[in-house]
Amino acid sequence: MKKALSVLSLAALFIAQSATAQFNLTLNFENMDPHVGQRFEVRVTDKSDSTEVGRQVIKVIASDSFTLELFVLLVNRSYNVDFYADL
Repeated sequence: MKKALSVLSLAALFIAQSATAQFNLTLNFENMDPHVGQRFEVRVTDKSDSTEVGRQVIKVIASDSFTLELFVLLVNRSYNVDFYADL
């Protein structure tokens, strides 16, 4: 029962964050040949308090060009975008 409540709480938190977002962050990656087959992660944090507002994980990069969209941005805010590819 605790596990179900934890999952429900996390889902509610995600929905609450997504419901307040106003803009998409679109990231277009090209010429990623050296990283095909690797894991890829991108994370977006609010610069004002370092709160993570979004994260996306690709378990295996399938091609050298791909696009990621995160619906996490609010007006009049600044963000850091961190990403990496690794084995």
